Amino acid sequence: MEPSFLLVTELGQDDPVVATLRNLQIIDKVISDSSEVEALVDRNIVLYSWGKILPEEFIARQRIVLNVHNSLLPRYRGRHAFTWALIHGERSVGYTLHEVVKKPDAGDIYAQLEILLEPDDDINTVFKKGSENMVKWLPTQLKSISAGQLNPIKQDETLATSFPRRGLSDMEINLDWDHLRISNFIRAHAPPYTRGAYIRSFGRLFFVEKILSYDLKEDSKPNLDISRSKDCIFVQCADALLELKISSI
Repeated sequence: MEPSFLLVTELGQDDPVVATLRNLQIIDKVISDSSEVEALVDRNIVLYSWGKILPEEFIARQRIVLNVHNSLLPRYRGRHAFTWALIHGERSVGYTLHEVVKKPDAGDIYAQLEILLEPDDDINTVFKKGSENMVKWLPTQLKSISAGQLNPIKQDETLATSFPRRGLSDMEINLDWDHLRISNFIRAHAPPYTRGAYIRSFGRLFFVEKILSYDLKEDSKPNLDISRSKDCIFVQCADALLELKISSI
């Protein structure tokens, strides 16, 4: 394998990871145009934040195609992996550098990076931590692959999980959930990554930034009657009265 790659990404040249790979001369070129990508032949390619599925014929005509996926594969294949991990209350997330094959996110693994989470991390701080770690981690892994120092390992299909793309309809808070599940859900959609998880009441959407406080109530019942105070709303979920900071109505 040649000592450098073509980097295919939807991110700009000023992205810290992209800039670092260029400055270290680990990549020959950054490509963001789909038509230019489609014309590539017999190259070493690494995909970083590239959301388009590459056809099998394209993969076959390259020397190698690698991808950086934002989960610890084989768990959380698919889209919005960090969001799903926060929803499920994971205590760590990560990245996997793997070979691209016909089945998305199923290729052999070259390296993985685990990132520990704090209880108050939200989707924005997770991406920030990811970028800060990726600047140091990805160049090292690509150098090692170029030098033939990393041997890929197959994924364990028995551990594989896969999750779909999320949209606005998937961001509604269910007040039948307990406060911990709601907290995870809010952190997973925190603005400005999205408009925020929301509560629907009387035909209006209350977009939530975060939980300000909660009062545990063992015998409480979910209550859709929302009381409002300035930029906050108070709602009853399965086990607590929640004070929520709202971003817009």
